[in-house]
Amino acid sequence: MLFIVKLNLIVLGVGAILAGLCFYLDRRLLQNYKEYPDETQETAEFVYLSFMKTLTVFYFMDIFLITISLTVIAVLSMPHIFSLPPELSLLILVGEALFVLGGIATLPVALKKRYADTTAYISVSHMTEPILSKLSDELAERFDISSVDDIHITPGAEIEIAEDVNSLDNIFSGGYKRLKIGLSSLQFLTASDLKVLLARQFAYYDGSDESAGIVIKRLNQRFQAIADNIIDYEILLSFNPVAWFAFMGRTVISNITSGYSLVSELKADVAAAEYSGTSRLKNALARYHVESELLKETINTVNSKREYGQDDLGNIYQAMKGARFKTSNEIGEMVKYLFDDYQSDARKGTGHSLKLRLRRLPEKAVPVGRQEASEPDIKYPAYTYLNDWLTTENRMMRIIGSDPNLYVGSE
Repeated sequence: MLFIVKLNLIVLGVGAILAGLCFYLDRRLLQNYKEYPDETQETAEFVYLSFMKTLTVFYFMDIFLITISLTVIAVLSMPHIFSLPPELSLLILVGEALFVLGGIATLPVALKKRYADTTAYISVSHMTEPILSKLSDELAERFDISSVDDIHITPGAEIEIAEDVNSLDNIFSGGYKRLKIGLSSLQFLTASDLKVLLARQFAYYDGSDESAGIVIKRLNQRFQAIADNIIDYEILLSFNPVAWFAFMGRTVISNITSGYSLVSELKADVAAAEYSGTSRLKNALARYHVESELLKETINTVNSKREYGQDDLGNIYQAMKGARFKTSNEIGEMVKYLFDDYQSDARKGTGHSLKLRLRRLPEKAVPVGRQEASEPDIKYPAYTYLNDWLTTENRMMRIIGSDPNLYVGSE
């Protein structure tokens, strides 16, 4: 039985060494990219990704091994415990029981599946939204990745490809993939902005569903989900080494992948700039960050569950439309005003990384992305990509105002 405990210690030791190697490679990859942005780092990225995959397997093994080890230690210590005074024996037995039962209870909770969509949405298809669906397929083909499995129009302002990541296979190869487009963002972005920001989401995959950048993104997503699962049952964090170890994974993975995560962001920006033009990408990034910040309160209103008895909202999206189409000078001033506080620390959030990303984009002239005749004019508002934007807005308001437990895109 002691073999399990020894195996656990070996796996922990190897995992710690791998974590140290990954941390070193992560920082080297970032430093090399900053110094030589035009040079490929395929070999280093392959080694880094291989170590990260191995570390991930070892980490999940350890979550189980720690639980088994605690049980083994509790069983083997029984003869010694019963040789102690009764009061002390009872106290130790209660402590061991809490450790073992807590560890066993942690496993199904920590590894519980979490899905990318937990809010209201409208699912669209080639039949309901042909222009938007066609654009998604064209971008997937252009950036050489598989098409998304579904397109969801959501109440908020997100523009992202979200995946269900609930297993090692999902982390390494991908899960159910959704393109999420926030209806709020369509009110203040131009058609050009939307196309560029969507291109950037597809560019993040770096030409493969198994590229280093997207695997690292999924890995962080999964460990964040594990931490969130444990927080949902906060009592598990008491007297529970298994929960502590599983919860710690979020911090460890985040720290040893932060450098390459930024490299992936920068590489996606460059790829999107090469596709659509540098100035268009800069304008789209700046407009999105500024407008979503300025309209944050309104976006939070439409993105919140309506409680029972609350009055239904009117079409709140109409109120957002007047805020769009600020001039480039206005956007530039707002970027400076909103994000100057982050200049000293890149880890503090979006602001500093936005400035870094805008500064790192290539200044060379890049051909503007081709525009299909069926697409809306690039100067039109982004909601003109929708087949019937007013009907979509009114439908979303009815979904938001319905039963707070309604999370599906049907009425």
